[in-house]
Amino acid sequence: GTRDIYDTICCSIANKSHIPTIIFQHGGTHLFFFNPYDKSLEFNDIVKKTLIVKSKIDIKRLNNSMTNVLCMGSIQQFEISNYRKTYTPRKDIIFCLGPDTNLSFRQLLNFYSIKKKHLQSLDIINTTEELLLDIDIKLHPTGEDVSYKAFSNIIKNNNFKRISLLYGDIFENLSNNYRLVIIDYLGSAIIKHLLCLNVPIIIYDRDFNKIRIKDSIREEIRNRCYIVNNKYDLKLILQKFKMGQLQSKWSREMIDKYVYPINDGNPGKNISKYIETLI
Repeated sequence: GTRDIYDTICCSIANKSHIPTIIFQHGGTHLFFFNPYDKSLEFNDIVKKTLIVKSKIDIKRLNNSMTNVLCMGSIQQFEISNYRKTYTPRKDIIFCLGPDTNLSFRQLLNFYSIKKKHLQSLDIINTTEELLLDIDIKLHPTGEDVSYKAFSNIIKNNNFKRISLLYGDIFENLSNNYRLVIIDYLGSAIIKHLLCLNVPIIIYDRDFNKIRIKDSIREEIRNRCYIVNNKYDLKLILQKFKMGQLQSKWSREMIDKYVYPINDGNPGKNISKYIETLI
């Protein structure tokens, strides 16, 4: 997207020189969380461009007089889902944390804070420890060094035995090793990857019902993931998982709607062919 003044200047010069400008949507659809600065990114109405998005719903939402929106899908996710070697999950749970919000003002709009992150993390860790379930915590790359020290102290001070910290690797490389994924934050680029995983996914968010998204989108998330907002219900869900009774809510329709058009083939090849028509 045209994320800053430098991007905007480059695109403006291209416009004046009659050079076609193509922009790829940053991360993925923003329909799952409130993002008021969209108008300065993909929606930017200063430069004339083609915007390639992942979600079909974003075509109408991001289209304007200066933006021709095309839904061709996520090249990365198509490659991961169709060409990477699949693995049989051998580990119990991966808990993927949201960012350290003291480094970003934006999370104030999404009901996410350092205190909330800390308390929710303790709920999850204590419950898995109580149920004798192994859990690996994937630290968010934003503030990863600080998070590593903080969670190392939590583990040490509480004498937790079944927890490991994952540092440095990316979630997409790790996810196939686990039978269950837990996240505490929806405003992330990994959401498109989560929608493609055929394992149970838990969203643990005390304020899920307050998130500023459309009710129809909220309901689709409920149909795709297990939504939990308190420690008691979390324990019930994890007990079902431990007994092998927690089913995946994987949905072909969600992938087609939000990640890449399934019947259109390889997004990378389609995008390449489109660019060739402009050269």
